[in-house]
Amino acid sequence: MKYGFICAAAVCAVFFIGCGDKEPAETYRFNIPEEEYNALRDIYDSTDGSHWAANENWLDAEDCGTWRGVTVVDGSVVKIELDENNLTGGLPESVANLKNLRELDFRNNKLTSLPNALGLAENLREINVSHNELAELPESLGKLKNLTRLYASENKLTALPPSLFDSDKIRELDFCDNQIEVLPDNVGAAVNLETLKLRNNKLTVLPDSFGDFAELRVLILAGNKIKTLPVGLGKCQNLWRINLGDNDLTALPTDFEDLWGLREINIKGNKFTGVPEPLLKLNSKIKKEDKRGPAVIFFDPKEPPK
Repeated sequence: MKYGFICAAAVCAVFFIGCGDKEPAETYRFNIPEEEYNALRDIYDSTDGSHWAANENWLDAEDCGTWRGVTVVDGSVVKIELDENNLTGGLPESVANLKNLRELDFRNNKLTSLPNALGLAENLREINVSHNELAELPESLGKLKNLTRLYASENKLTALPPSLFDSDKIRELDFCDNQIEVLPDNVGAAVNLETLKLRNNKLTVLPDSFGDFAELRVLILAGNKIKTLPVGLGKCQNLWRINLGDNDLTALPTDFEDLWGLREINIKGNKFTGVPEPLLKLNSKIKKEDKRGPAVIFFDPKEPPK
């Protein structure tokens, strides 16, 4: 009898020890994990939510999926869309707790900063913070291995984080209308980048690694102060649209004649004395070999094609 009692006590002890080893069940609040609820609340507080243009149901309705701009799927926040909504200040560090967040759209607001912890929101695929007041982007963006599109035009950026270009997932980058003077040397490491927009910045030169953009299709560089282009762009065989308007170019690299996929190039507002020789050779090659007609070239009115 005594032996049986001891065995039963031992079994109970093992049972309770095992239960103690289990992680506590995740707590939910307003139909999402509590840490996600807290992150949303922090976003509201740190961007002056009481003065947003529209904040229907925020912090009140028990279903977070009904909060303006919040999309909930399978009990987790996957998208926040608060464009043109008078958000001010900066996003909180707790945004990293939105583990299943895929899309963040805060364009047309007055945001001044993004947290370094944003790089921990590992499922982010698209970020749009265009038309805000950002002076820099966090280096941690390079940790977002699923990020495919980043739109940050019309801000106050003067530089870009080099880590951003180490991703093989990034497809589209838009940094138009900023104050960027120099690009990271490793820009070409983003080997699957398809669209790069840098219109109206303060660039004077481009890194040699531009020739490594194997998948680049659209390159927008108009409205800078670029004097020369790196040799190697001719290796970007998928380029079909290039805008080089309103720069300080006097010539194009000779390997431009190898851009067989080119359909459209804008060279207005530069310092060419005539149609650049590489473009004449390219058109001649295309017309002779490809039979699809010449690439579309936008000439200065005073410089008609020969």
